[in-house]
Amino acid sequence: MKYCPLLPIDLDHVVPDELHWFLRVMDVLLENVVLQAVQLEVKVNKKQADPLQGAMLHKLVESIQACGVPFQIWRKDSGSSTLDWTSLGGAGMRKVHSKLPAYFKDILSQDCSECITQLWKDFEELHTNISSQTPDSDVIESKVKYPINKLQQCLQLHYLSIKAKQWIKDLLPCLLWHRAIKRIE
Repeated sequence: MKYCPLLPIDLDHVVPDELHWFLRVMDVLLENVVLQAVQLEVKVNKKQADPLQGAMLHKLVESIQACGVPFQIWRKDSGSSTLDWTSLGGAGMRKVHSKLPAYFKDILSQDCSECITQLWKDFEELHTNISSQTPDSDVIESKVKYPINKLQQCLQLHYLSIKAKQWIKDLLPCLLWHRAIKRIE
């Protein structure tokens, strides 16, 4: 552990907010899609110095807007290469989560599109199972463990940013512990 916690709190005393957890993971997954679109733009159109002006990010913005949410991408600071984009709330992020994977084939390379689409579907399955109110611990084991294993396999993929890999590793155990304890009580 790089830093020791200020207060030692056992995981069974922590209650993560599921909406907050969902939004944080989706922010990372969306950031990963933006970065993949930028990388593809640079790879395909080497003459274009500014990926923000390229076709891939334009398609991404249009695709997210087609999901029914307002969305834009811009430079964080003038002259900076860092991009920023519209922050989405719960309802908007749920729309993007359910509808955007259908557009990945137009935004990302084929192999990346398949991988990222599967990652989003696995996360959707995991989120649905964790959010359900079924108190059966056998259901927890069967419905949550499988998508967790698939998500952990994604950690080996080079299509994920380091930040995305870290979030998968850090957040999933915390939420699963909370849901398991909640159902057992």
